[in-house]
Amino acid sequence: MDTTPPELVCPAPIVKSTLTTTCTANVQLPPATVTDDCSGFSVQTQTDVGVVNDNGGWIYNVPVGTYVVTYNATDECGNFATCTTTLTVVDDVEPVAVCDDFTVVSLTGDGTAQVSAETFDDGSLDNCQLDHFEVRRLPDNCIPSGTPFDEVVNFSCCDIGEMVVVVLRVYDSYGNYNDCMVSVEVQGQDNIAPTITCPPDKEIECGTDVSDLSQFGYPTYSDNCLAVELTSDSVYNINSCNVGAIYRFFTVTDEGGHTAQCTQTITIVNSDPFTLADIQWPADYTTTDCD
Repeated sequence: MDTTPPELVCPAPIVKSTLTTTCTANVQLPPATVTDDCSGFSVQTQTDVGVVNDNGGWIYNVPVGTYVVTYNATDECGNFATCTTTLTVVDDVEPVAVCDDFTVVSLTGDGTAQVSAETFDDGSLDNCQLDHFEVRRLPDNCIPSGTPFDEVVNFSCCDIGEMVVVVLRVYDSYGNYNDCMVSVEVQGQDNIAPTITCPPDKEIECGTDVSDLSQFGYPTYSDNCLAVELTSDSVYNINSCNVGAIYRFFTVTDEGGHTAQCTQTITIVNSDPFTLADIQWPADYTTTDCD
């Protein structure tokens, strides 16, 4: 009488990818290795997601996850053997990234704009589930090194008139990602005035050469949009003794027509004014001659 069960060796753990169109896999389970010395045998393959009445075979629509696969072998005398392996279904399919071909970004009143990554999406899709979006700027004239991927991307009035290219990165819920690119036109006006700081006021002696006022410094200035024009004018209020003041008026104007002004005052003094003590009078003279 045959009392010896079949010898049964399971296949190695099985890893399969999902289909590109759904978040499931169709899997052909490989057969186990079965031998029996005395009689024929039958094999049933059991899983958490379906049963195959054969030594391996197809199971369909298996979701992402890890499952136990059990092979049961029974010979004609009723002797029974079993072994297990695992089936893992993974999603390693990249999303399909779909970007806007062209996007217009309008700056706010302070000459800046912050745009979320998903703004540039135009219907990206995934066989399982999209998770989130990130965006970065490619190197350009305003940001020569570009920017790293982030949830938002920033623009400024430096970008007005430029064609900025951004990269949208689309992630699915299993960490797969794909990229697409968008051309961005930046529009808007600068409503922020520049700032200016004059050189400090000066006090000089009346003998100082004032033919070149640049010796007394220049203002420092800045603007959120960088492109500014500096103009200056000078008013002399000096009396006949070369004492008085010189007023230097500086104006900075940005491309939006906004201005800022400051004034430097150069005071001219005479710290050693002329007095009677500065006169060398002739010596006193005494005479008795009336002629």
